[in-house]
Amino acid sequence: MKKNKIIPILVFMLISLAVNAQVNVFPTGQVSFGTLLPPAWPCSFQFMGGGTVFSATPVPLATGSSPYIRPQSTFSTSGNPDYTWYFDDWTGMFHPAQNTIAFSNGGTESMRILNTSHILMGTLFDAGYQLNVDGGNKNNGINCSVEQTTDYGFAMTSSVTRPLSKIFGGFLSSSGEVFNIYGTGDVWCLGAYTQGSDISLKENIKPINNALSKVLSLQGCNYNFKKEVYENKNDTSSNKPNYNNKTQIGLIAQDVEKIVPEVVSTNEKGLKGIAYPNLVPLLIEAIKEQNVQIEKLKSDLDQCCTVMNTSNINGINNNKISSSDPDKVIAANPNSSYLFQNTPNPFNQKTIITYYIAGNNNNTKILVFDMQGQFIKDLHNLQKNVFT
Repeated sequence: MKKNKIIPILVFMLISLAVNAQVNVFPTGQVSFGTLLPPAWPCSFQFMGGGTVFSATPVPLATGSSPYIRPQSTFSTSGNPDYTWYFDDWTGMFHPAQNTIAFSNGGTESMRILNTSHILMGTLFDAGYQLNVDGGNKNNGINCSVEQTTDYGFAMTSSVTRPLSKIFGGFLSSSGEVFNIYGTGDVWCLGAYTQGSDISLKENIKPINNALSKVLSLQGCNYNFKKEVYENKNDTSSNKPNYNNKTQIGLIAQDVEKIVPEVVSTNEKGLKGIAYPNLVPLLIEAIKEQNVQIEKLKSDLDQCCTVMNTSNINGINNNKISSSDPDKVIAANPNSSYLFQNTPNPFNQKTIITYYIAGNNNNTKILVFDMQGQFIKDLHNLQKNVFT
């Protein structure tokens, strides 16, 4: 009888402990804290009630920054992250949506990782890029710098494996793709191609007129950059470029704009720039115009000197008079004018020009050009006789 009395008393005590217990160990080996319900399978531990603080000191409030897990049963927010720190519980990692991990700082979301492995920073919009950074209303976007102890390192490199993919692209609203580079350094590359050269992208195609006169109006010059302009005094960064005092060669944008405005543009700072590659078509057409002039001069010279080359002057061929003898040539036909071969030819600085002007020719000139067709001198007021 005594044995039967003891068993009910033990059962009653166990039931009382379970009702008031804070820790429950179940036959399955699962453990619950703060609840009588076992953890959902296959979880081994379950915590219900307040959050969990991991502290190295007996009193968590004295630690200042202890890891803290906040208990929540819904998607969390940047102001209530799931994994955070005691006394800084607005900063941490939270779960804003299915298959999404996000990070907050001071209650503001700073980064989000999607199930597509896309990383969003400063934005919640997935534009389809692996990394999408929105700097907001700020002057600066992404800065990559490396402090190295050896040369020829890179702060940032990009590579693609598809021939039609882009290393870098800039977009400005809905105006299309825009690519701008601002800097004071040099660009080194093996080649540069302009897609805008394709005829399918062009309309209102017209030839360039008066190219030679425009080129002759351009003034090339040597110059040096102003040191106070070249070096930005407000730039206090350690990687600020050094002043380049090397003498340059080029054109002045303001002067070019008056002659060929198509190749000059002004940026938002009011500085003008020249698209030097766009001057190539102008130079090509100028050379072609100049070549026409040279060919005409050659033709005129050939006609003028035909008498020396063909020996068709009456009496020269029959009398076997040499065209290298001006006196005999003129005597054979004194009613024609002649321009004989200059000597020496070719020459450096001085040469002798022999000519003859017939009596019926007035206002005769000799125009002198160099081998490039550039006009050098106008010989006028010539006497009507042999002149050397």
